[in-house]
Amino acid sequence: YNKLFSFLFQVKRVQLALARARNPLRERASFKPADMKARAKMLKVWALRQKMQFLVDNLCYYLQVDVLDVQHQELRKRILEAAGYEEVVS
Repeated sequence: YNKLFSFLFQVKRVQLALARARNPLRERASFKPADMKARAKMLKVWALRQKMQFLVDNLCYYLQVDVLDVQHQELRKRILEAAGYEEVVS
């Protein structure tokens, strides 16, 4: 669990950093019509950030719902069925 939670916290930090990067990119997105090359480059950066955000968001969701929640449910089941502490931790 320690390795899993460490990894989850790292992913959460990346998720937060990507979310924070959204506003500065949005502020830079307002270009004059004459500066179309810069606008095209900025749109590529914006699209890359969105794709990265999508990937990280889904990874976080997977870790929280499909991994941690399932393991938590199994642990609760073992606790309810156990006769003593030794059965739970073994």
